Amino acid sequence: MLKRFALLWFTLLVAAALSAAAESTGNAAETLREAFGPEYEIMLHLDDTRVLDDEHNLAEWVRTRLETGEKCQGYGVIYLDTPERDYLHSGWINRIRVKEGKKKYTFTFKKRYPVHGGNVESALDAALADGFTPADPDISAEIDWGYNRMTLSLTAEAELKLEEKADIHHIEGDEAARLTAAYMPPQERNRANQSPAAPEAGVLEKIGPLRFVRYTGTLERHSVRIEIWPMPFSGEMRYLTKFSAKCKTAEEAVKLREDCIRALDEMGILLHDDTFKSEWILRRQEKASQ
Repeated sequence: MLKRFALLWFTLLVAAALSAAAESTGNAAETLREAFGPEYEIMLHLDDTRVLDDEHNLAEWVRTRLETGEKCQGYGVIYLDTPERDYLHSGWINRIRVKEGKKKYTFTFKKRYPVHGGNVESALDAALADGFTPADPDISAEIDWGYNRMTLSLTAEAELKLEEKADIHHIEGDEAARLTAAYMPPQERNRANQSPAAPEAGVLEKIGPLRFVRYTGTLERHSVRIEIWPMPFSGEMRYLTKFSAKCKTAEEAVKLREDCIRALDEMGILLHDDTFKSEWILRRQEKASQ
């Protein structure tokens, strides 16, 4: 009962802060929407022991409830960071992703800022101080809202088209580091050049490759995604199962999150905590290599 009350209080607090931020004026960027026009992504995690079958696929009863069907899309991913995880510690995630069957590599560079008590304006001010500008056409913004935590994520992407179908296993460490350094956005490059984490090919190491699958479905009339990430760790395989849904506005996000949490709780599959997938991967790979 206390946990549900705390969750309700947290939701109301953040909703009020988001509403106030949307109406505020006079800030350097005025409002988050005027500055970057972000989407909102509800990011929750599911109990893999309940939602996966014996072969670690999404269980039939879950697929039926979430209307996903049997098909899923496979992806390959590698992460790039220094051995000391300098980029991670400064809030940056560097990633190369391959959608199976496609002829391209997708490079993603993501900078995260914590949002405390729903105060998105404060997180935006921190981003502006780091050199991000509302006029930058290469940066997209998103508010990631989990069970307890909220984060402003600013993302830059680049694509490299190939003549043949992409295979993440074919990217050697040196090539991955060279390409990542070449596509790195100026906000990250400028920060990195002021530290030992300069974006040079020899500095970055490859973490992975990893493979995950994504199902798409529907919950409470909302379009949703479920990703299953097998994670080798300490001699055993763990399965990080992520649930997500997107919307356009803060008001929509409040209702979407409430609907998803209620429905997943009724199914008995929601984990009442938060995990940043990329951070989870990088930190555990860091521990495993030491």
